[in-house]
Amino acid sequence: LSEEIFDAVYRPNTKAASSVNFGGMLPMHYLASNSSISLTLMQKMLTLCPDGAKAVGGSTGANPLHYLCNNPSIDSGMLRTYVNTCFQHRIADSQGRHPAAVKDNDGAFPIMYLLDNGNVTEDLLLTFLEVFPEAVTQQNVDGSFPLHEWCESRSLSGGLLADPINGGW
Repeated sequence: LSEEIFDAVYRPNTKAASSVNFGGMLPMHYLASNSSISLTLMQKMLTLCPDGAKAVGGSTGANPLHYLCNNPSIDSGMLRTYVNTCFQHRIADSQGRHPAAVKDNDGAFPIMYLLDNGNVTEDLLLTFLEVFPEAVTQQNVDGSFPLHEWCESRSLSGGLLADPINGGW
C-alpha cells in the first residue's frame, strides 16, 4: 500500500477514516487485514481515527486488533504500536476493555487469531502477553483456551512451547 495513494484518497474526504460502510467496517478493519500493511500506514490511520481501534465491525464482531492478529504480515513493531496507541489514547470499548480483551461474536480473543495465523513468532506472542497476560486464561464460547487454538493451528511448528514441562512459555 502506497502512502502517497493513501494521502491522495484521504485528504479530499477526511471523515472517511471514521466512517463505517454498510457492512459495519471501518477502513482500519480493512487496513489491519491487508497483507501489504506497513507500520507507517497503520500509524497514520491510528492518528486519524484512534477510536477506530476499538470499533467492532461486520458480522464477526471483531475489532481491528482481531484482524491485525490474523494478518500473516504482522510483525512485533506493528503489534506493539497498535496496542501502545490504544493505551496512550485510553481506547476502550463501552465496558472499559482494551481491544486485546474483547471477544468477537464467536468468543475468540485477538490472541486466538494470533496463534492461528500461521506466522506467529515468540516475539509476537510475548508482545501480546505484555499487554494482556490474562489472555492465556480466557476461554471462547466452545470452551477452548488459547492453548487449544495454538495446538490446533498452523503455528505448531513454530516451537513456541518448546519445553512446556520445564517452564515452557
